[in-house]
Amino acid sequence: MTLTRRTRTFAALAAASALALSACGGDDDSSGDDSSTSASSSESSATDEESDDGETETEETESEDTETEESETESETEESEEGDDAASGDAVTASKSQLTFELPDGWETVDPNELLKDTGNAPQSLKDQAEASGQSLDQLLKNLASTVDVMAMGETKSGFTENINVIPQPQTMTESTLKTSYEQQGGKVTGSEEIETSVGSAPAVTYTMSGGSGLSVRGAAVAIPTDEGSAIITVSTLDDKATEEILDTITESVKKA
Repeated sequence: MTLTRRTRTFAALAAASALALSACGGDDDSSGDDSSTSASSSESSATDEESDDGETETEETESEDTETEESETESETEESEEGDDAASGDAVTASKSQLTFELPDGWETVDPNELLKDTGNAPQSLKDQAEASGQSLDQLLKNLASTVDVMAMGETKSGFTENINVIPQPQTMTESTLKTSYEQQGGKVTGSEEIETSVGSAPAVTYTMSGGSGLSVRGAAVAIPTDEGSAIITVSTLDDKATEEILDTITESVKKA
């Protein structure tokens, strides 16, 4: 029974790794943060020729003070809105694993089940993977739909699309199991640790793996405990720091759905 489960685990991780390594040529969506601008209200003051100089100066001073306060309030509001936009990211829910976590800003969620309904909407990276593996796009999507809970894709750099995958497993995982699985796939494990999350302690590993065309993928995987076992969340980029930051975003925000 244990052997069967391990075989399934390694097969699932292999599928996710294949997807990560072939994530090239995807759509490079770029979006900038929306910024709001507002012009300060023009100064207007009525001067009563019949009023004395003291009253006129008082009215002008009060008008200027009011305009200054309004301008400062508008500026603070705009800065607050811009700060919130920069810090926030879209949340994604892994329905099979019953977990939710934050994605980096601008990342796009990909649902293989939805793509099966209209394969024309599939990212180019998946079409490339299907061709490279000798499968039809339909067959690849069916395999992913049965293996991967959630997929998300970020920026394309040097022909490689940054990606996150969630793979549900029927058993808990250990650092040793994760290390072994990635070493068997040709990866070089560069570190391992236990990370405390809101849903429990989760083993994690970092690794490097050849992505072809001279690329070296910097990956990380963390096994988040679930009611049914665990959910292995993988992160793949071409930069160690980027991978670390994305993994931190996931583990700091992950919670039960």
